[in-house]
Amino acid sequence: MLISTDPSSVRVTLIQPSLAAYRAPVFAGLASETGIKLTVVYAKVDQISNVEPAGFSGRFEPMTVRRLFGHPIYWQSAQVENASRDKCDVLVLNWDAHYASTWAALLKAKRKGVRTVLWGHGYSGQTSWPRRTLRQSMARLADVCVFYNRTGRDLYASLGFDVSRLFIAWNAVDRTRIDKAIDHLKSHPQELDAFKRELETDAMPLLLLVARLVPLRRIDLFLEACAILKQRGRSFQIALVGGGELSFVEAIRSHAERLGLSDLLRMPGAIYNEPSLAPWFMSARVFVFPSYLGLSLQHAFSYSLPVITTDNPHANGPEIEALIHNVNGLTYKDNDTTSLASAIEKLLLDPQLATKLGQTGRLQVEQTYSLPNMINGLRNAIFKAASV
Repeated sequence: MLISTDPSSVRVTLIQPSLAAYRAPVFAGLASETGIKLTVVYAKVDQISNVEPAGFSGRFEPMTVRRLFGHPIYWQSAQVENASRDKCDVLVLNWDAHYASTWAALLKAKRKGVRTVLWGHGYSGQTSWPRRTLRQSMARLADVCVFYNRTGRDLYASLGFDVSRLFIAWNAVDRTRIDKAIDHLKSHPQELDAFKRELETDAMPLLLLVARLVPLRRIDLFLEACAILKQRGRSFQIALVGGGELSFVEAIRSHAERLGLSDLLRMPGAIYNEPSLAPWFMSARVFVFPSYLGLSLQHAFSYSLPVITTDNPHANGPEIEALIHNVNGLTYKDNDTTSLASAIEKLLLDPQLATKLGQTGRLQVEQTYSLPNMINGLRNAIFKAASV
């Protein structure tokens, strides 16, 4: 339920580590909401390119990074500086215990009468008890908490947090460019047909992964599963679309060569332009993401592609809540190469099942994991904070 408040009074400052392209539409949508005067302040982090603010007021302010016992500690001075009533009524902060400045901002905001919203995962199954305690202690200092999914919200409700101050802003991608690219290829089928002919996808179905290529993705496991499939006589191709450290990319190529997969592997490099990505998605049979899956899940679902990933929820991001085994994708037994091979083989042998799972995934991002739902979650959380 929308919390009513004076539309002219809610000045919101939202602090982010960066201004990533996939977040900009969220902020533009939030800024267009009646009753919110939004300012986004952002810094810069490695491996994420900032975009220019469009449709909202934004400014860049750098932050510093130090290391303590091998762990990064961040100080984003904008968090503390904006915890003042002359700057805003509601301060939205990144929910990460590594940010020492977040602690300082929450404490200052309480003294200055600024309402605070923490936005983030709120949990991680791979972290230690002290880290979980730090996250929860941070949440107790905030007025409102916003989670990426239902799992996080329900966890904090079970810990005794006031449910009326716990919100969900479903983590989602903006499908505007995706749908435009899909519509273009559907209205120009000759372009997609030419792309598919080059890949020979009729005879050799395409197994696709689109992401930055890093060890956590367990691409080695993917390739080893493909080697099993080749031994079983299955026909397929592999496409790894994404950039990465040169040494790791070369290690992938070498591993594929040792497994006898070099002739089946395509690595076109990083592609960020959606019209250029679309033919890869629309030519693939299945999206294989062995581990560390996040918003790429919604990206694949937006193209009606079924997704295969590990059954270990702690080896993926909170977005994994959207994947339901045998409904919109498949899971394999964590770290089990044979299990992964069998999951891939199931969709290679049954293209109708692959289509059905992919269509269900598309319906799910339309109904739940959508940009409007994400914006609504943030809006309601802000109005709640302003009213307490």
